Amino acid sequence: MTKRRMRVKTGSFLPLEEQNLWEAVQEGDVDAVKSLLKERRNPNDVELDRFTTPWIDAHMLGLKEIVQEFASFNGETYTTPSNDLIKTVLYELERNMKEIFLAAECGMYDHERGVEALLKAYCLPGTITDNNGCSIIHYIASVIDVDGVPAWKSNDITNFFSNHEFYCNAVDYFGWTALHKISHHPEEAGVDVIWDGRKWKLSEAWLAVAKILVSHGCDPRIPNFKGQLPHEIAIEVGNFELAKYFEQICTELDPINSEKAIDHYHALVLAVRQGNTHQIRDFLLHHVPLLPLVAKSDLLVEAILHRQRNTLFMLLSSGIPLCNRSIGEVTPLEVAHNTLGIPACFPALIRKAHNDKLGFEIARLPNDSEEYGPLKQSMTAYNLQIMDVGNKAKWVFPMKERSERCKEAKHLLIQASELGLTLTCQLIGLEDLCLHSLSGEPNAFQRAFANKHRDTQVVLYRDLGMSPFTMNTSEEDLYWILLADLWTNEIKVLEAICRTECKLDEKNILKMILTKLRRLRYENIWSQDDKIEGTFEFLLYSLAKHGLITILHVVLNQCPDVDLDTVVDSSYCYTMLHVAAAFGKMNILEYLANRGATLNSLCLGNYTCGHIAALCGHRKCFEYIINYMIHANVDVNMQCSVGLTALDLMNKYEDCCNAHGTSVLTHEDALLIYNERDEPMKAYELLKRRGTALNINNRADLLRNAKTRQCRRADILDTEAIIEPVIQTVEKILIQSGFFGKMIPVGAFHERNEVFYAEQVDYLFEVVDPSGHEKLNFQDDENDGKITLVVESNIDSSSYVGKAFVRSFAQRLKSLLCQLESLSSKLSLVPPYLEYVPDGVCLYWVLYYKEQLRFLQTYIKPVLPVVSPFDTVSDAIPYVFKKFIDSEAGGPLHVLNILGEWTYCASVIESSIFRNLSKDQRTVWSTCYLIVRLLQSAWWAPRFTMQNRSNHWHTLSIGMKSLTESGLKTLFILELLDSEEWDKPHLFRRVISIFSRACKLDMRGKWATKEYLNSFITSKHFCCNVNESVCGVMRYLEELSEMKPQVTFALS
Repeated sequence: MTKRRMRVKTGSFLPLEEQNLWEAVQEGDVDAVKSLLKERRNPNDVELDRFTTPWIDAHMLGLKEIVQEFASFNGETYTTPSNDLIKTVLYELERNMKEIFLAAECGMYDHERGVEALLKAYCLPGTITDNNGCSIIHYIASVIDVDGVPAWKSNDITNFFSNHEFYCNAVDYFGWTALHKISHHPEEAGVDVIWDGRKWKLSEAWLAVAKILVSHGCDPRIPNFKGQLPHEIAIEVGNFELAKYFEQICTELDPINSEKAIDHYHALVLAVRQGNTHQIRDFLLHHVPLLPLVAKSDLLVEAILHRQRNTLFMLLSSGIPLCNRSIGEVTPLEVAHNTLGIPACFPALIRKAHNDKLGFEIARLPNDSEEYGPLKQSMTAYNLQIMDVGNKAKWVFPMKERSERCKEAKHLLIQASELGLTLTCQLIGLEDLCLHSLSGEPNAFQRAFANKHRDTQVVLYRDLGMSPFTMNTSEEDLYWILLADLWTNEIKVLEAICRTECKLDEKNILKMILTKLRRLRYENIWSQDDKIEGTFEFLLYSLAKHGLITILHVVLNQCPDVDLDTVVDSSYCYTMLHVAAAFGKMNILEYLANRGATLNSLCLGNYTCGHIAALCGHRKCFEYIINYMIHANVDVNMQCSVGLTALDLMNKYEDCCNAHGTSVLTHEDALLIYNERDEPMKAYELLKRRGTALNINNRADLLRNAKTRQCRRADILDTEAIIEPVIQTVEKILIQSGFFGKMIPVGAFHERNEVFYAEQVDYLFEVVDPSGHEKLNFQDDENDGKITLVVESNIDSSSYVGKAFVRSFAQRLKSLLCQLESLSSKLSLVPPYLEYVPDGVCLYWVLYYKEQLRFLQTYIKPVLPVVSPFDTVSDAIPYVFKKFIDSEAGGPLHVLNILGEWTYCASVIESSIFRNLSKDQRTVWSTCYLIVRLLQSAWWAPRFTMQNRSNHWHTLSIGMKSLTESGLKTLFILELLDSEEWDKPHLFRRVISIFSRACKLDMRGKWATKEYLNSFITSKHFCCNVNESVCGVMRYLEELSEMKPQVTFALS
């Protein structure tokens, strides 16, 4: 009889007739669960003949909706699972899986407590793995019964494949498939045995098992981590019949074509998101790579975010990298522990996978070795932390100084690379420390290469950004699969660049290079007939930007005359080193520095590559560059345009980040928001957490913050005094170049409504014809109730067709950037210098004033003045707005081109209104603007990373799209038109009403966004699209409105 455990919380067992909550959970029947909960069935009770509660069962099965129902029943909020809950689920999962593998080891399939019964009882797929990464199929291929015969019978093997989810090419932690396992039996071919009810030669019995495995998809062409194929292992141990059979299969099958298979990766990602394990298995059987270098999505992360438990089991059995950092810098371990509403089985399974793999690597360390003692001690401590605290595990370095920690981490990494401890290398790489070797220092990649640890070489390249070509070896000596993967992936990246990022002449040069590269790869021929001329610099720029180290290495070797210090972007005077520093490509930096590139060459703004790395927040790149400059006796004290060295700039940059007004999120809070897929929920959580950091707990707090967080007038005046002369010079330069017009200041900065501090300064550039010969005609073409604006000229209308108007303005301004380099000793352009935006350009600046560093961006939108259909501003707007407008205002309405479509631009009218708001109206506007700013990220913040010990200001890059300033102003102006209640009791109501204008209630009574907003000038005219984040804003505001201010009493 099955033992019964005491229930978890209430201490009694339920009557027999009430034992059906588990059944509803097992079937995933949410409606049945809801009905039972209404009958007060408690999910914390252990039902009869069950070992766990329905609450734990729901977490073990990964049923998100049922977990949420149980959480609501328990009065818990939408949050992450607790550490105690994760440990409980982990314990139960491990206990269940150990029982299954014990049965598998005994060859018990259809017994009472056999594999079949246990998998069904515990609701587990056949893709589970043990502590060594072995799947049930590995057990089928390896466990031995009496006389050395296979422990599993042929019918049991066939039934397993028929009745359960499986992945036949699952790999263990050595990279061995089941065919490697079966090849490793040193059998005596002539021994007679009884197996499967008949007499066999022992070698024939194992050959029969091998044939069953191959018939279900086991592939003898897959090598292990040492590059060995199954037939090679069979030959080593004397299994010649198996070796002959596997060689025959390999001959019959076509060679694995990874280049074609990689094209199906996106379809594999979709299958993972949908939890379609049959389709996933088919893709894997066709050798679609688990993590190609061109991947934009990590399959493990996708499985976790989409709560696909069985998919996660299958991926873990396939040998997928556990700790990939090449995509988004966030690992599956972090995602599993920091995703709201996730069932506890996901962090539990990821903890187990890390613990098992790291324990396996610890066991591979040499016993009683003093040399590897510190490494073993650190790995053991880290492994214990993973099981105890999950993603909060950290390497323990006794040294406090960062330079000393870097030195110790490098030493551990080199030892781990030498021994082929792949996961250990990845986990060391999670530390926010510079691990790249300087010239002449021990090299981690060199150690992995020398000891033929091929999977470790892949990890060092992909996850730690190390160059395979820095060490003293030719590319022909590298692991062929690594080199083939590099070729395949980098060529595909270059093809994508050719399709999306370049002009016609640049496209032609890339196509020629791609042709040369393919011939070199497949025919070992590099044609010298076609000379590389013209836009060759664009190729070098693209290779450095995207980190395409293999192609760069080949090109430089085939074209030895290429100067490493060539200016690859004439607009910014960038060399390849500057590009690599701007985009954080450590492999390119390491490679170029070791080949002798000039580390102190200057680009626009008198920046060295060290300055660029500092300005972009790439601290590890910065440290590598500075250390290399010191190592090579290069001057590190060169000053940029604002008079700062690279080291000064890095320190000031960190001070600027720490002083940012929107309050820096904790790493955990940032991860929760980063991992949230629902846009409204993401906006709500972001507002709630940033609001809490600003002590916003109710509506009164929000209104008070809107007043206190206003940008200081002195800061605005100081900033204006510095940037205005520069903008005036920009205007003069444009006029001198033939682009006639004038700058018109617009936006919150000029209206004195900026919050936190001055970060964005906007202008319109009103384009005019000084000769007066050109006449523009503006026509409203109404179709289906919507207005399309057409601009025609009596001289040349082609300048106003599509995107030509904005494109010509942006290109003209970009060509003039070098003239802006020395306009001010306090202000300088910074990367990315200039970017095209849909309706103009954006310039990026660094301001150094009063020993403080600040970053600014300036949007400049080219517009055309128009007096039709309105003669003046006064005629352009409803009468009710007259009191909000300057009495002398007579500026024209403008037209603006957005993505090739012309639209009316009322920025001048808006500025007139917002400069003349009453005190209470200004409070409402400031509150609305504050909310939008809290949703935004800082453009100059470093990319979000999960690396340990990284400064918390990397969370400033967390943000999302919200209403544009123009869209928010339209909503506010419409509220001005419709409402007269603007006194203090009604201020918060006005805020909610303004945002509600961008939403509508659906049939369920929930907020849904409108598709777009119309202009306040005419309801038939488009203003802007509406992002789903507005629904999250509404939820946040409604929640604040229900919270009462806390009563405080003055002390007597």
